[in-house]
Amino acid sequence: MRFVMTNVVIVCLASIAIGQEPTTPVPPEEAWRYRGLDQKVCGQVVDTSYATSIPNSPTYLYLERPRPEQVFTVEIPSAKRDLFGDTPEKSLKGKSVCVTGKIEGDGMDGAVDRKHRARILIEDEDQITVR
Repeated sequence: MRFVMTNVVIVCLASIAIGQEPTTPVPPEEAWRYRGLDQKVCGQVVDTSYATSIPNSPTYLYLERPRPEQVFTVEIPSAKRDLFGDTPEKSLKGKSVCVTGKIEGDGMDGAVDRKHRARILIEDEDQITVR
């Protein structure tokens, strides 16, 4: 009976831990180490761009280091721009934000080796919070 109760407690705790949002933020320059994982990344939006010349016209927010030396990019697809007002590239620039989501590789050109860059694709407004 004791063995069964122990297993029930372990399963309950594991399911709670899996369902929780990451609590300790990852610094933008270390985010590349967490590719494929859901994490929270916090930093200052130091540069932005609204890429109207490419398909899907995404908005890019660069945390801590400007492009082309970016280490972490937040990508807002054009279909999600209205969740953040008319011009998120202006309203969020200079703000300290936390972004939660699955960390992916950043395939954009830049001065920093692609291996050491990462991004999060925004799918929901709750993924970005201004601190």
